[in-house]
Amino acid sequence: MDTNYRRTRTILGKLERVKRGGWKGGDPPYGYQVIEKKLVENPEESKWIKFTYESFRDGRSLKQIRSDLFLEGIKTRGGNDQFPIRSLKLILRNSIYGGSWIYRCKETKEVVECYNPPILDKNLIHDVRSKINLRDRKYQERQPNQKNFYLLQNLIECGECGSNYSGRSRR
Repeated sequence: MDTNYRRTRTILGKLERVKRGGWKGGDPPYGYQVIEKKLVENPEESKWIKFTYESFRDGRSLKQIRSDLFLEGIKTRGGNDQFPIRSLKLILRNSIYGGSWIYRCKETKEVVECYNPPILDKNLIHDVRSKINLRDRKYQERQPNQKNFYLLQNLIECGECGSNYSGRSRR
């Protein structure tokens, strides 16, 4: 059997599994586990996802949340004692906790919206996203050392997440 043929069949099989509501493969996001190739809430981890969202909504910083998780003895899936700040940011931005996620097949360019059991209430997610967007806007506005001028800077927003588009210069 030809290698390209096997690769194509694997890609198409994965795409079909995702369309039928299965997990795309690999490790599931923190708070979930895979049972029979589908995402299912992991009760032990999901309570810490809720804790993270509620703490951020209530005004705790990511460093404070990381410290709280450490004091509770919560470890990452890799066994680290502390969650990296970047991981906490990704958790707060991940749409999967609301019950849906987007799968983009690189080879076929097909985009599939997938559904899974939600861990969080939509209002909590909305409140957290609003705080993140507000914080991001404040951060972007206070960067006076920007090297390049972009005509539409801070004027174009992403329709999905509300964050501002930015420019990149290649020299």
